[in-house]
Amino acid sequence: MARKFPPGTLCVYCAEEKATTIDHVPPKGLFAKGNRQHLVRVPSCKGCNSGFSRDDEYFRQTLHLRKDVFHLPEAQEARDSTLRALGREDHRGLRAATVRNTSFGEKWYGGVYLGVAQYLTYSAKRTGKVASRIVYALWSEGFGHRLPPEYLCFAFETVVWEQAGAPPEHYLVDLPSAHVTMFLDEKRVCFVAVEQNAYDPYTTRWFIGFYGKVFFAGFTVPKAGINEDVLDYIREVDWREASE
Repeated sequence: MARKFPPGTLCVYCAEEKATTIDHVPPKGLFAKGNRQHLVRVPSCKGCNSGFSRDDEYFRQTLHLRKDVFHLPEAQEARDSTLRALGREDHRGLRAATVRNTSFGEKWYGGVYLGVAQYLTYSAKRTGKVASRIVYALWSEGFGHRLPPEYLCFAFETVVWEQAGAPPEHYLVDLPSAHVTMFLDEKRVCFVAVEQNAYDPYTTRWFIGFYGKVFFAGFTVPKAGINEDVLDYIREVDWREASE
């Protein structure tokens, strides 16, 4: 979408090219057409904006084809759009990957057999990279400038933190003490909460939820003092590091 910006406005992502488009945050494809007017909009160059499309499409697919989201009434329009996109000729690779990553298996709960369920396997690092960019864009919009390069920006689905055995207080925002708690859209699809560090306002912790079913924990933190092995892992989802 074309838009005029004040002279000299640069892309919030690369800070090199002039901003000629707007990027909706979170990606507008995650929302029904009538539910996008209040999304955050950041200045972007055409190259960056179009370069995000494949990862955004992948994120949308993994969100709307999840069993716990697929049948939600409020997800119907966006889900139907996702299914139509998978049928397009130029999405053959994505369609083939979806079929390849879909499997069926037995489901148990507390030792009780619940039958056969469908599972969609997806890359947590790839969805984390999109969530990282969402955090980065929201951070930049809130502060009015890009996140300094000496800070990392990364996000993972909360289930990743759970599987890693991280205590919830390490990655979940304390909502009563959060600096920002808000829905980004009228239909309350996407919820965001943010905590700022009392000593370094650039250090933040984020909680982003979709449909009340899928949650991501994100951070902006200084690189200094982080173990190199941990840094290498984080860089795989910090979209700036991964794309350079």
